[in-house]
Amino acid sequence: MPKSIKLYCKLSALNWDVLSELPARLAKLGFASFDGEKIIIWQYPHIFEFDNIGKAVEHVHKTRSPRAYSIHIWEKFESGKPRRELRIDRGSILDQPEHLYLQLENHGVSEDLTNLGKFLGLEPDAYQPPRIPERKCFIAHRFDAEGNACAAELEKFLKLLGFAVSSGKAFSTDPISEKVKQRVAASSIVFAILTPGEDPTWLVQEQALAAFQDKPLFILKESRFANTPGLLTGREYIPFETPQITTTFVPILEGLRNLGLEF
Repeated sequence: MPKSIKLYCKLSALNWDVLSELPARLAKLGFASFDGEKIIIWQYPHIFEFDNIGKAVEHVHKTRSPRAYSIHIWEKFESGKPRRELRIDRGSILDQPEHLYLQLENHGVSEDLTNLGKFLGLEPDAYQPPRIPERKCFIAHRFDAEGNACAAELEKFLKLLGFAVSSGKAFSTDPISEKVKQRVAASSIVFAILTPGEDPTWLVQEQALAAFQDKPLFILKESRFANTPGLLTGREYIPFETPQITTTFVPILEGLRNLGLEF
């Protein structure tokens, strides 16, 4: 059993009306006689401290529900026995996001902690870890000698990293727009190589497809590429000089690691 267990909750109002019943709830979970209670309430510009839950609740009813508080209840100390404690904390630390959590010490039963949260009107924060993309990518590039050469070097590098690579160049009986749409949809990451040329329409379409499908987009911009107004607005890109597209490989690795991929 873990020594400590913490439950992060959604930022919602604590039910102060039932707080006085909390010691009785804890007693049902096997907590022995209580040795102390400490409640700190931040109501800017004042900080109020109480050693009794009833007094703290009375204060809240007379004033307003605080945005930041700390509630600490602990058992009476017994020699040779770990003392169980409950903490309820809402606030923020320096520049970190605001938090709200319950924490049990020496009583590591997660179901009990979840039930205590429900009793207090709090819901667990349903954290969703970021999804790590599959190693499938699409390379958008011009179909001239320079574009093809850059794409070939990038494809070779990505395949060494274990990626399945596709582009709009491979033959298909479907119209070009439909072919590109399907191949972008089947990929998890899109690479766009910007090299000099007359018509950037193909690039705008493929970038739009990637953005519409919410896929990570890596833009590799050759120094001579003439930017179309609005094409790169708000987007970062990796610069390179022809034919040294290999200089983009380290920044690409850094970006892929930021997406959760390991190499």
